Amino acid sequence: MGGDPGLTAPYAFGASVVGPLHVQMGLPCQDAGDYWFHESGPGVIAVADGLGSAAKSDVGARTAVAAGLRTAVAAAASDLTDDTALVGLARAALMAARQALQDRARLEPCDLRDLACTLIVAAIVGDRVAVVHVGDGAVVGLGSDGLRLLSAPGLSEYANEVVPLTSDGWQEAVRTAECVSGIKCLALFTDGCQRAALARHDDQYVPYEGFFDPVFAYARELTDLGEGEQELRALLASEKLCRNCEDDKTLVVAVLGGPGRSEP
Repeated sequence: MGGDPGLTAPYAFGASVVGPLHVQMGLPCQDAGDYWFHESGPGVIAVADGLGSAAKSDVGARTAVAAGLRTAVAAAASDLTDDTALVGLARAALMAARQALQDRARLEPCDLRDLACTLIVAAIVGDRVAVVHVGDGAVVGLGSDGLRLLSAPGLSEYANEVVPLTSDGWQEAVRTAECVSGIKCLALFTDGCQRAALARHDDQYVPYEGFFDPVFAYARELTDLGEGEQELRALLASEKLCRNCEDDKTLVVAVLGGPGRSEP
């Protein structure tokens, strides 16, 4: 897909890095992220963050992402012209991830709570995006009207409190973002990126232009996905981002419309 003219959208690239705190503690990266785009247009992105208090949260995050992606890929051949169908695809991926965590707990064997993780799934057709979301992390899109927060971090009564996909009340914690159109670029990220990527105004999260403008501009000019992943990994591991948060960090970026270099 590489070459001087630029990549042909849609395409995505991403990276996960272990946070400085987990390096000090000798812990693995507890984040996971993956993505898939069919040449005809439909795509799925999934990002998960394992809870630090859970013994096998890294396994849980990887299991949730893999299961969600498998289910979405299998269903992507169906008719997704209707917004309800696109939302249904994302929700089906979330349901499959929950079932996979239950199955994995029996196989390990371990308590389901040992696999605790958050999960964000974005289902995409053309410039249309539907998001389902459990836990923290967020989704930001770039449209003709600028940056848009498509799905915000989950609200909680206490700091660092999150309802994971493994909790008994997980279904009540699912947030479904209204299907939106006109999205040119998309970013899904875990809470390790939140302080750098989101600002707070009037007690609401707002995408930070100083973070997303260069990231999306770079993505739209990209000519090699492998190079893009290396650059994202370097960004996430940079001193500047690690000063904001010592947690693991995952960021997946997608360009949804037109060849990268011909976009206005």
